[in-house]
Amino acid sequence: MPPASKLQQIDVDLAYAAAQVVVETHRRVSEFLRAGMKLPEVDAFVAKQLADQGARSCFLGYTPQPRRLPPFPSHACLSVNECVVHGTAGYFPRELRAGDLFKVDIGVWFKGWVGDAAWTYSIGKPSPLASRLMESGKVSLAEGVKELAPGKTYGAWAKRVQGIVERDFGFHLVKGLGGHGLFDEKKNRPTLHGPPFVANRMPDFPGEWNEVNMACAPGTLIAVEPMIAAGSGDLLDKSRVPMTQRWPELIADGSLSVHYEHDVLITESGPRVLTEGLEATPDVVLR
Repeated sequence: MPPASKLQQIDVDLAYAAAQVVVETHRRVSEFLRAGMKLPEVDAFVAKQLADQGARSCFLGYTPQPRRLPPFPSHACLSVNECVVHGTAGYFPRELRAGDLFKVDIGVWFKGWVGDAAWTYSIGKPSPLASRLMESGKVSLAEGVKELAPGKTYGAWAKRVQGIVERDFGFHLVKGLGGHGLFDEKKNRPTLHGPPFVANRMPDFPGEWNEVNMACAPGTLIAVEPMIAAGSGDLLDKSRVPMTQRWPELIADGSLSVHYEHDVLITESGPRVLTEGLEATPDVVLR
């Protein structure tokens, strides 16, 4: 008998259900957020909402392999302004206030499957710069996903996203960060971070991104996530920062940043966004 196709390895209903737990949690977070809150309040709320839905965080206690960082100490990644991703509940001491751009990245284990998606919230009415930055993230994600189809490569995704962000909007994609697989084909099981790596920008030199010419194959389950800065796309060098403070990724020039992420299943007929509905979540907090 011929081997099962990659698509047959994926329990689509359960993968979708896990992704939708993330979407529902974002909806609840959007209703909960207020100016004046601190990050530990938001993190505790996320934990409660996951438990309410029979899920648990797949970030809490996560340690990258090979081991380079301490276990992640929070239920969600909570990142403010120049922190683009991986903010912990304890890294940012002050309260959220008007003018902040707040990135909330939620990852879950639900019935053995992973859902992982991020959205950016404006605390108070966004400035013209912040509004345009948010728009660049939402547009580039929506348009880039259309390129994740059989017959195309991951480079087509990156070329589309980079063109929108850097040419059309004049911002910069963060260097060195990108999306990832959610299913380990070798072990035949879901995973939080697996291949392929899906960069958001085309490589600057040969060998920088090995998957750039890899074909989008049906049955591939991935999280794709433009991370964008208003200024430089360079990250702060944290080589001299204490290990416990190395999780937050900060834009080197201190500029505002956004992060948007969808879970996508590549099928024979094209991309299916499993985190559908996330884009409808109210993202301006006026309370």
